[in-house]
Amino acid sequence: MISPDFNHPPPLVKIPTLKSLLLAHRRD
Repeated sequence: MISPDFNHPPPLVKIPTLKSLLLAHRRD
């Protein structure tokens, strides 16, 4: 089975991704 780490990446990886999506959405 897939390890839970793959489903729940560390916050350090999630935060920049969310910020990038928000910035891209605002630009659009």
